[in-house]
Amino acid sequence: MKKLISTSLILISACTLAACGNSTQSSNSKKDRETISSLRKEASSLKKTQTESDSASEESNSSASNEADSVPFGETREFDSQDNTIKAKVAVISAQRITDKNEGLTADLMANYQQLKSFAIVSYKVTAITDIPAGTFDGANLTFLDSDKVKGMTSSNRDNGADGDLKAGESANYRIGVGFESASPELYVRIANVTWQGSME
Repeated sequence: MKKLISTSLILISACTLAACGNSTQSSNSKKDRETISSLRKEASSLKKTQTESDSASEESNSSASNEADSVPFGETREFDSQDNTIKAKVAVISAQRITDKNEGLTADLMANYQQLKSFAIVSYKVTAITDIPAGTFDGANLTFLDSDKVKGMTSSNRDNGADGDLKAGESANYRIGVGFESASPELYVRIANVTWQGSME
């Protein structure tokens, strides 16, 4: 606000000088024009500074509102679809490190992707607040990241925990295999703007 008042005063001063300049002697006209030009430049600079400050403030507020909610394994968070027709509570339970090549939920990753160095089975629980169609939380809407926040690869073999739709009030435990290119000690699981963090056990 102070900057805006200062800008207005500078512009008024410039206009006043311009009006007076018409009645002064020619020897002072050049000096007046230089003063007016200087005042206009200062006013322009103040406007630019104010605009940049407002823009930075807006970006800061936007960034803060978009920050992800970070929680440890075991915490429960509630989610709903954009049209509010599907609502559920989700909790990532654990990440079990896998070394057995015969483990069904990671066998395809171990056999077909030589670049993957570590594997885990992630367990998570879904509790339906509204009826939830089968496959809604089969893992396709989850993102898995290693300690360096590099995205992992998910197995096509999954334990969906429920044979069909989840009715309101029902719960199901899901398991999904994940592979990473690094020997990551930790694992992040992200749904929407919520990220769970935990260790591979």
